[in-house]
Amino acid sequence: VISAGAAAGYFSDIADAVLQTLIPQTISEFEKNHGSVPGGQFCTLALGKLGSRELTPSSDIDLIFIYTSEQQDIISDGKRPLPASQYFSRLGQRIINAIASMTAEGTLYEVDMRLRPSGNKGPIATALEGFERYYKETAWTWEHMALVRARVIFATGSIGSAVEQIVRETLISERDRTTTAGEIAKMRGRIEKQYATSCIWAIKQVSGGQVDVDFLAQYLVLVNAREHPDILSSDAGIVFQRAAEFGLINADDAIILGDAKSLYRDLQTFLALTIEGDMTDPKVDGFSEPLREDLALVSGSQDFAALSARLIDTQTAVREIFIRLLGDPVKSGEPESPGI
Repeated sequence: VISAGAAAGYFSDIADAVLQTLIPQTISEFEKNHGSVPGGQFCTLALGKLGSRELTPSSDIDLIFIYTSEQQDIISDGKRPLPASQYFSRLGQRIINAIASMTAEGTLYEVDMRLRPSGNKGPIATALEGFERYYKETAWTWEHMALVRARVIFATGSIGSAVEQIVRETLISERDRTTTAGEIAKMRGRIEKQYATSCIWAIKQVSGGQVDVDFLAQYLVLVNAREHPDILSSDAGIVFQRAAEFGLINADDAIILGDAKSLYRDLQTFLALTIEGDMTDPKVDGFSEPLREDLALVSGSQDFAALSARLIDTQTAVREIFIRLLGDPVKSGEPESPGI
């Protein structure tokens, strides 16, 4: 009864409220055994769909935990004291467990920590200094892309502002346009090889689908934010609109990409409520007639046939823009990054 865009905002508001209530309670419980770290501050950074406030009913949540303390090797003051690094890593794990544990009401969210510095090889919680150094010296282009949708959702003390400043400085740093375009095209090519599909309803992974739209928005931010900081936004639609206003892409491309973003969001949100399983799964074998009618209604299309044709045309147009701006992912070969 409401638009998918409004629903995504509300799903994200709920997640924010849950985490902003749950995290301090978890910290309080943790402190009963381990005390607190002198000068310790803790921040939770959301990325992905939670970061951009685009959660669907089936979304997991991407998080990074960052901390700071008076001294690197300082010990907490509880009955079971821990060094700061161990303290905040255990606290982060406790928070993950609290979010993802099964209760009588089910689970809250699946938590994905793979976007943290060094991915699954990195510590659960990262020191602020290490967080800053990582994105200045070590992070791959795809990790900078992920920061486009980063948003602080919980912080104690002033660490939240410090994290936001690091994110901003990373996004507006100077970078070569051609190199960045090539690296993003290579990454898209590798993802496409892994998740190749010709199903137009596999909206995220299909050629010209949601990944293409997201990568285009993140590319436009990374290569233009230094000269045009107002392009900074976690909302891809706003990025395309501002890119056109600044003359960075033509107005027709901005309209196509903005419309694609809205169409994909509307369909993905509705399908998350109605379809179980991945659209590339052979067990998902088409739509019932009532669902076809609802999809046409949700997307503002005349009927399901018109929607299907519109989806094909949109995906074709998005891929053409992608190739024109970034290069052909199919011909780009393997990326230099170890992978996403």
